[in-house]
Amino acid sequence: MAIIRDNKDADVDLTNGRWIKIKDIALMIGNKLGKQVILGDKNGYNNKINSNPYQNLRFNVSLNEGITYLIEKAKKIYVK
Repeated sequence: MAIIRDNKDADVDLTNGRWIKIKDIALMIGNKLGKQVILGDKNGYNNKINSNPYQNLRFNVSLNEGITYLIEKAKKIYVK
């Protein structure tokens, strides 16, 4: 990860090789927060990303676990 942190490029795409829809991430977050997600009427599009050496990483936590962690940290900081 230090290589990524020191990378001078503007963008770095990290993936474990599994695609997930933004809609699915929004629904996951909404569910965790007990909020309804209202989707727009326009379909998204597939945005192909260029291959780079940071793809197909193995992460210590799942996306679901990471979102839960961030929500809990944010609650401690912002919810009084």
